[in-house]
Amino acid sequence: MIRFTSVVLVLLFTSVCNAKDGAKADAKDKSETPPPRINSKVDVGPAVKLTPAESREVSFAAGRILKHVAQARRAIALKQHDQAETDVDQALKLAGIIESVIPKYKLKTKIKSGKLTYTDEEFITPEYITLFDELVRQDIIAPVLQAKNEGKQKSGKKSKSGNVPLEVREADLDYTTVKLDFNLTRQALDVAKSELAKKDHSEHEKADAALQTLQTSGVIFEYVEVDLPLEQADDNLRLAEIEMTAGNHEAAKSALYRASDELK
Repeated sequence: MIRFTSVVLVLLFTSVCNAKDGAKADAKDKSETPPPRINSKVDVGPAVKLTPAESREVSFAAGRILKHVAQARRAIALKQHDQAETDVDQALKLAGIIESVIPKYKLKTKIKSGKLTYTDEEFITPEYITLFDELVRQDIIAPVLQAKNEGKQKSGKKSKSGNVPLEVREADLDYTTVKLDFNLTRQALDVAKSELAKKDHSEHEKADAALQTLQTSGVIFEYVEVDLPLEQADDNLRLAEIEMTAGNHEAAKSALYRASDELK
């Protein structure tokens, strides 16, 4: 019994000593680690929130912008410059409405070093506007897809008929979400308005180029990648059949190669 008690006392004494030594080591480590000479803190919070109904209205307005952009490009092609200016102005009005109601986020930044402190507050507008599926229809998206294909065809190989072989890379209207880059949209519309205001109508090609950039780069499609290849392969097979019937063998071959890659 005496021996057992002695062993317990020795163990307790050893544990206490180890704890003290550990505490001293921790204190030493802390004393050796100097406090940071500079630190920062950033807080982000929504200053304004949209109701579901307001979100739908913003989305609808964004869709109307794309509609007016397509109409403006059509008017420029037909040399109807006054109509093109009207459509660009309408698109800019819609952009102004969206900008006035879109949620803005308050960004608070604080940086401190010793006795010196820096603070700043700014409001940030979201970069993208999501278009609701039920509001995105053929008359809005079809011109966008056409513009995207125009950009691809410029560097493509021409078929015997003189047309660039078209491969279906966007499965018609089969996408999950469409987003509009709002900052790029405003910039492109401003450039288009400035170019259309010039008396020299030959300069209006620059306005059309700005509007095409809005369509090609400002509209972002998000797809379900698991299902998309099969849909694209089906579309390309149909396209190959059409091209073969028309006698455009090179174009048909291009579509078939694309379908083969998608099926793999």
